[in-house]
Amino acid sequence: MEYLKLWESFNDDLVKTIKVEMLEWYRLDIHDTEIKKYINDCNIKYFDTIERENCADYFSKILVNMKFPRNRDSDNYKKIFYQKIKDNSSEMGVKYIS
Repeated sequence: MEYLKLWESFNDDLVKTIKVEMLEWYRLDIHDTEIKKYINDCNIKYFDTIERENCADYFSKILVNMKFPRNRDSDNYKKIFYQKIKDNSSEMGVKYIS
């Protein structure tokens, strides 16, 4: 029972961390339910640089079937991506904050 409480506390902290970091880094406001699904789908135990990039790609693929743009991507790719994500994001528990 104590282990379950400890896991729930850790999981809540992880959800909060992901929520804050995805908003700050990628301007994605993700609903807690969607974050919990991501944690379970991807077996996330911690959240750092690689997980942050993977998380952005995970939600981008769900929303617009594209990877989140990186600096190396063309301006046209970024323009298409951001337009698609603005059009689709609020329907799926994820909101893009421009």
